[in-house]
Amino acid sequence: MHFAIAYENSKLVRKLVEIGADVHQRANGKFFMPIDQQWPIPRAKTNFEGLSYFGEYPLTWAACCDDEPSYNLLVKHGADPNLQDTLETIFCTCLSSEINL
Repeated sequence: MHFAIAYENSKLVRKLVEIGADVHQRANGKFFMPIDQQWPIPRAKTNFEGLSYFGEYPLTWAACCDDEPSYNLLVKHGADPNLQDTLETIFCTCLSSEINL
């Protein structure tokens, strides 16, 4: 679902939700983390430098990718905008993303 959001494919996001995809599925692993969090011993705080840190939840990705249709669909199907991922909340992730532009 995360990549469907990144590629602005809201039809695929809708289909995934319709067939029961978890709207709180976390994207994890080194690919999804800021560079300073990929180290064997990650820093306590991150500077969010990296290619694709949009948080862990699909809702965060939709917000950071400015994908309003997917964001609204996910909220409608129970995605919680107040959840905190490993590093922070959705709002903080999006704010960090905007500041670094």
